[in-house]
Amino acid sequence: MARRLKRGLEGPGRALRSHLGSSKFGLTTLEYVIGAGIILVVLAGGILAWNQGLVQKIGELISQLLS
Repeated sequence: MARRLKRGLEGPGRALRSHLGSSKFGLTTLEYVIGAGIILVVLAGGILAWNQGLVQKIGELISQLLS
């Protein structure tokens, strides 16, 4: 009886965790979306950093031309 009560208290999240943890068909759509999101964030960060470097170099060139 205690075992049944404990199973009932764990809730519906248990089935989801069990399914995701034992997936035999490869990655799920959610895992692909999370992976793509991580890749896009890293790529955007790299592009922003690169652009900042270019802006700084262009500013230095303009200041050299004007002086």
